[in-house]
Parts: sequence; structure tokens; C-alpha cells
Amino acid sequence: MEKWMDLKINRQLLDSDFEGYRLSLDKIAGYNIPLREELLIVNIPSHQYSLQHVKLFASHNHLIQERWNSNILYFISKDVKVYSVCNLPEENSLKGAANVFSLCDNLPSSITREGVEIDLYNPTLTFPSESLAVLCDGCGSFYILETGDRNLQQTWSVLHSETKEYGFSIYDSLGIESNEDSEKRIALVTGHIVENEGEKKGFRTVITRILLVCGSEGWWREESSEEFTAYNVEYVSLGAPDSLFVASQTYSFFPAADDNLASGDVSLKQSPGGDSGPAYVWLQADEDITVTFNLQGFQNLDKKEVNVIFSRNSIAVSVQGRQLLCGDLFSPITASECTWTLADGNRRLEVYLTKSAGDWWSELVSGDSRGEMITDSDVADRIHENLSYLTTDTMENGDQSGRSAVNGQDLEECDLVEGDSTFLCKIPANSKRPSCVTNMTGYSWLFNRPPVLNLPAQLCTRHDVDGIVWSPSAGTDDPPTHTATHNALGYIQASKQNRRFISCPESQSYVAIADSEKHVYIYRQPQTIGTDMRNRKTGKSLAHVSMQQVISLDSGDTIYGLAATNNALYILTCNKLHKYKV
Repeated sequence: MEKWMDLKINRQLLDSDFEGYRLSLDKIAGYNIPLREELLIVNIPSHQYSLQHVKLFASHNHLIQERWNSNILYFISKDVKVYSVCNLPEENSLKGAANVFSLCDNLPSSITREGVEIDLYNPTLTFPSESLAVLCDGCGSFYILETGDRNLQQTWSVLHSETKEYGFSIYDSLGIESNEDSEKRIALVTGHIVENEGEKKGFRTVITRILLVCGSEGWWREESSEEFTAYNVEYVSLGAPDSLFVASQTYSFFPAADDNLASGDVSLKQSPGGDSGPAYVWLQADEDITVTFNLQGFQNLDKKEVNVIFSRNSIAVSVQGRQLLCGDLFSPITASECTWTLADGNRRLEVYLTKSAGDWWSELVSGDSRGEMITDSDVADRIHENLSYLTTDTMENGDQSGRSAVNGQDLEECDLVEGDSTFLCKIPANSKRPSCVTNMTGYSWLFNRPPVLNLPAQLCTRHDVDGIVWSPSAGTDDPPTHTATHNALGYIQASKQNRRFISCPESQSYVAIADSEKHVYIYRQPQTIGTDMRNRKTGKSLAHVSMQQVISLDSGDTIYGLAATNNALYILTCNKLHKYKV
């Protein structure tokens, strides 16, 4: 069973005395270079309209940072030409972009495979090691490239390529240490969006983890790909030694081709016939419990081959002589009111238990951890309502006036938190089940920061009005660590109606918010001041001041990419790459 955890705020990283940002009119030194060719930009097709498509297309950052050297940036032009821009932090200019790889001379506007036109994605580029890159053309193919020393901007060469029957993008890639000195290993994570079939309308994201090995005979897949489904994916990243992190509305991952998922049935992720996952799932309500077994592993099943025995304190379930469940129940049931049925063409067994008392069960069978409990949303809402007496809306700082701690009239739209649940799952290699799950419900997602070296990417969520930066733990099953705070970022970003990108450097010294065009806003961490400055209203002396700065580009310049480093901020528009010394 997975380990469940909650986020823990480090109160020492919160600034209760934060006074707000002061607008600085100091000009930021900026430089730019023209782009030789137009950017390769794939827009959302008319038939792809979900929130998941928006995150993959409209929010796609065309300015690429690598894990191993933050001072090298990349962008991809039409016909999948990769350009590299290499700059030293102390330089006050921008070097010209060098074309390090060209895939084709004429990329088609549509591609048909097996008589079906596939969905196209924006090209993606990741760097699993200091000498390898993985390029996805967005048309269904990916390429492992030998880059050499990327500081030299040499021409890259293709080592290996694969093509699938559908378009996809690459979330992340990472080199894995091997016991064999002669072997190279790369973990690769791709994603594509598919439309649900059956009664459950909408779209879902199919995530695929691939392990590639290079030996004396070339490149090959060491094992079959792991595919599973998630909804509203916010974050996907790899971390050493071999951990996959996924943040979405899903914490129990389904096989990508699971028909039950597409039709909206309860989460059947495992068959007693041999697949990985829980032996059963059970849904609990106030007065009854439904236990579901996936029977796809049984052949030519007849109803007579199912045997279910109910007693007041125990249960036994067997199919074709194979025992699926047996033991003492957590609490007594009314055996005469219990029943079972086969469903979905004898591929699913549903067992219905009636509770003798209306208590809440923490497990189905005592000592049996093979099953997984799922909670009905209506039941969860009632539980939260019953526990509401544990909270209060009155002041606890000595004010006995009985006034509410929060005035609803003061709340604005940007103060509202999305109601959907979000879970950050750490999934070990060769598994579709997470080893640990962090419940991030109530923390609005702000942005993800590109990964550094072999660590997973950092993520930033809203807590109260602040932006909290979290670092997932790849080596241990611990919750993400609160490593930095950007004061009032949660409130600020919500008020930026035209925002497109948010980023911050590894040092966390500032955060930048880019509008869809023209404006980029910089919010710096508090800095010590040498002069006596006081708050105009309270007269309180200020020891630290946080500055805000605004970068204005030419009118009408659409912003397609944003990259923040410790010394410079880079902005990519349709015809220029800008660098601003920060």
C-alpha cells in the first residue's frame, strides 16, 4: 500500500512582517538578437478543447533550459531546427544563436498513419545527461542525440530513433547509473491526450515511461513500456535514482487501455489473474460497502463457479476454486442483506455488504492490505461537514468581540481555491502504483521550475497569499520539502489575468511573471537597506524592502518563452530573443 503524506509548511520561511513590493523605476539593462527563422508553434486544433490541451499547447514554453547548464538555452524553429544560445553570466550581450541540429527541410502540416490523421504536438527537447539529448518532433517520433560538449555548440548526431502511431510530447528524460561501464541507460517519460469513450465524456492523459539501454549492439528497450492514465496533469518529472513524480487529480493509476476507465466505472486497476495493483477495491458509504474484483484473468467464467460466503463477522470469496478474499471483517454486517453479482460480461464481480452499525471502516478485512479503499465524493463532503466543529471563524488573539476572522466581502475572485483534488505521486520503476502520495488539495498550482542536475523539478503552489516552492524527495519516501517562499505571489499571479508564464531562478532571488504579450513583471526577494526607511501609515522602521520591476517589450510582441537564471532573465518572442540583467 502507498504511504500517504501531507505538505508541511516551514514557518521560518514565511514573512509575517511583509509590507508589500515597492515599484522601482530603475531601468534594467537589456539586449536582444533577431531570430533567423520563425518558431515552430503548433496551435490547439478545434477538436482538442480541454484544460489538458491548454496546458500542453497554450502554456508550452518554447524557450528551453537544460538540467546541466542553466546558461545554455534552446529554441526550435520551423522544420524542427534546434538553435543553441550559449552565454556566460558576466557577459553584457547576447551571442548569436547556432543551429546545432536539423531534422527535416519541409515538415508537413498534417500526418496520416494507418489511414488516420494523428494529433500534432509542439516539439520538446530534454537533456538526460551532459552529452545526450532527446528530441521529440511532436509528430510521433523521438530521437536520441549525441551532443558532445554543448558549450562548443557543435552539430548533434542521431544515435537512435523510434516512431509511434500517434503524436506525443516528452515530459522529461534522465540518465540512469548502470553497473555495466559499457552501457548507457535513459529513462524517458512521454505524454499524449486521448478522448474518453463510452459514457464518460472528456479527455485523459496517457503517460508512458520508457527505459532505453545502449550497449555494444546499439540501443534497445530493456523492458516493455509502462502506460497509465491520469487526469488534469500538473507536473511530471524524473529524479535519481529512478523515480517518476506525477501530480494530477489521480492517485490510483489506470492502465492506458482500460475500458472500465473510459466508461466511467469504479477504479478497476488489477485483475486477480496476474496484473499488478490491488487485489480489489472497495467503496464505502454510510450504511453499506461495495467490493469490486476484476475477473479479466479468468477464462470462460460461469456464475456457478463463483462462491461468496457471508457471516456476521467474516467473508470468503472464491472464483473457479481460487480464493480472492477471506478473513474477519472490520465490523459486523447483516449477512441476510448482503449479496453479489457479476457485471460487464462476467469480467467484474461486485459484492455488496450491509453494515450492522453506521460506523466508518478503516479497512475491509483485518490485516489484509491487498485492497484499496476509494471514497465517494458525497460521503467525503459529509465527513468534512461533521468535522467542521473542529475549526472556528472567530478571532483567537484576545479579541472577544466575536467578529469573523475573514470578511467575505473582502474576498476577491483570485482568493478562491480550485475545488478539484490534486495528488503528487512518486512511482517506482516497473510499477503503476505509487510508493507514496502527497495530498496537495487546497494548494493552487502556480508553476513548475525546470529540473537541475539529477534532481526532480521544483514546483510552486499557493499557500494563503504566498507562493511556496517545494522540492520533491527522490531518494526517500518523504513529502516534498518547503525550500523557499515568494511573498504574496499567490495573490499577485491570480490578479494577472493575461499571465502566460511564471519562472524563478535556482537561487530563488526573484520570480518573473510574463503576460501573453509585451509585459514581464519581476518581484524580488527582500533586500537589506542601508538607509532609514519607514512605513508611511504606521511609522514602523523597515529593515528590508522588496522591489518590483516591469519590462516592456515592443507593442504586439507575443511572448512564447521565458527562462530565469541567477543573473539574467530571457524572453522569447516571435522574432527576437531578449536578455535582461537581473
